[in-house]
Amino acid sequence: PLLTQMPGVAWEYFNPGDAFIIDTKDVVFVWSGRYANSMEKLQAAKMATQFKEERNALSIVFVDDGKENELTIPEQTLLGYYLELSPLAKRVMAERSEDDTKVENGTRSSLKLYRCSDADGIYKVVEVKTGNLEQSDLIPAVMPSLNVFLRMFC
Repeated sequence: PLLTQMPGVAWEYFNPGDAFIIDTKDVVFVWSGRYANSMEKLQAAKMATQFKEERNALSIVFVDDGKENELTIPEQTLLGYYLELSPLAKRVMAERSEDDTKVENGTRSSLKLYRCSDADGIYKVVEVKTGNLEQSDLIPAVMPSLNVFLRMFC
């Protein structure tokens, strides 16, 4: 994922295919567009945690696209100071970028799954699959930790 500082905090710079961080003095908001992928959300959460620690912010608040009105009143007030929260204001938000879809597909198609084993006394690495990985591609008895990891992020 690419981290870019936007020219300002306004809906015209947002799109539903990405995640955005709004760093106020006391609270770090992470706004996730409805089409943001799990890697974008994870990277935004990591950066928000780093910002919180560096700036001694009080908290991180996660906001899903379209759920802004579900924030607490103090959170809405603070976020609303930086970003107009009315549904009409969001109409200027760009649609999902085709680039996001291309990047996601390109990333998924370049994934490789390897099986590493020294069962016969010789360490071997064998490519098992290239492209989209599925839960069924894993051998649970051999790769339990990777199995759990994929359940968390897929």
